Amino acid sequence: MEKEIYSLDEVKKLFENLGSEPLKYRVYLMLAIYSGYRRSEMLGLEWKDIDFKNEVIHVRRTSQYTAEKGIYTDTTKTRKSKRISKFPPSIMELLKDLKLEQQKEAEKLGSKWIDYDRLFTKWDGTPMNPQTPYEWLKEYCEKIDIPFKNIHSLRHINNMKTSLLKIRLKSHISPQKQHHVTKQTWCCLFI
Repeated sequence: MEKEIYSLDEVKKLFENLGSEPLKYRVYLMLAIYSGYRRSEMLGLEWKDIDFKNEVIHVRRTSQYTAEKGIYTDTTKTRKSKRISKFPPSIMELLKDLKLEQQKEAEKLGSKWIDYDRLFTKWDGTPMNPQTPYEWLKEYCEKIDIPFKNIHSLRHINNMKTSLLKIRLKSHISPQKQHHVTKQTWCCLFI
């Protein structure tokens, strides 16, 4: 059976409507599309894996879930899955925004915040359930009226790099810092 992936028009629509979504999901979607990381790798990312100075991300672990164990940290799928990827400044700025938002939330919650150092967390700092991004994307696709094709298909958009050069990001992807992602910013994240 052939894998269904989002068309270029659908990817455009995914980008154009992100402005009203919570920051963690905007970052998740952008990072998933840009990087081609597996969902478990995305959820396993910790802040210590982000090298803002050199604009790289290290994939070192995964986040998994089973009914018996709950959410747990595991090794990557293969040895080659441990890797370092270079990212454009626009993605790194979104990550900085997410980190700042998370720090503010941790301060607000005080002792209720449990620091796991993860990028993608539940309300209290604990690791996000792997099903959460799936459910969010499914609802998001329904809201913007495009067919939901599975969260794993976001990985395969990364293979359409050349075509994606034509897609422009809208300024409302990161409304609090519009100078980072403007209407003139191309999706040259995919160079």
